[in-house]
Amino acid sequence: MKQNCSNALKLSLILIKITITIIVLKIKVREKEYLCKDSCVYGCISGKSELYVYAELGIETKYDPPEGKEPKEGRMFRDCTCYFALNEDDLNEGLFNKQTYTGRVLVYQ
Repeated sequence: MKQNCSNALKLSLILIKITITIIVLKIKVREKEYLCKDSCVYGCISGKSELYVYAELGIETKYDPPEGKEPKEGRMFRDCTCYFALNEDDLNEGLFNKQTYTGRVLVYQ
C-alpha cells in the first residue's frame, strides 16, 4: 500500500510538471501498427519510460519537425485527451490516474 501511495504521488508530480511545461505531449509507441490505429494510441511519454499513456486522438494537423530536433517523423494531433498509468499492466487494464491532459500530441515510433 505504501509503495502504491508513493507511486501515485510520483505520478501526480510528473503530471503536474507535464501540464505546466508542455506545449506538445510526445508519445512513443513500440510498433508501427499501434501508430494511430482506431483513433487512439498506447505508449510512453517521451523521456519518461516509467509513465504510460493512452491517448484518444483528435484532429490530425501538419507536423513540421524543428531543424535538428527529434523525432524526425511522426503524426501531430490537436484536441486529444490523454490518460496516464504507472505501469503497463494498469494501462492494459484501463486503470488510469484521475488527472488527464487535453491538448496537442505528437505520436512517433
